[in-house]
Amino acid sequence: MKLADWKTSRRLTWARLAELLELDGAHAGSTLRRIALGRHGADAGLIARVEALTGGAVAAADFHRARMDHIADTAPRSLPDAALLARLRERGASLPVHEEITP
Repeated sequence: MKLADWKTSRRLTWARLAELLELDGAHAGSTLRRIALGRHGADAGLIARVEALTGGAVAAADFHRARMDHIADTAPRSLPDAALLARLRERGASLPVHEEITP
């Protein structure tokens, strides 16, 4: 289960959930939200506290899945096209050569 779904089911705010998880800092709720959405990784201590608080409903695999989903959603979709690379090389840019792969 996603931490955001667990939080919503308990009618908690990110700030209150951060308090329950003993996170410090002025923006602990915002930080926890970014971790839950996969924008930042979670450390082992936080994951252990989340698993304990949620009774195992939210586990390490859920954090990993959120992180991998975020990376997949924000990764570049393709390499620059050949024409762009050629123009950049003409201007003296030192770029790696990528061979085109055809299926």
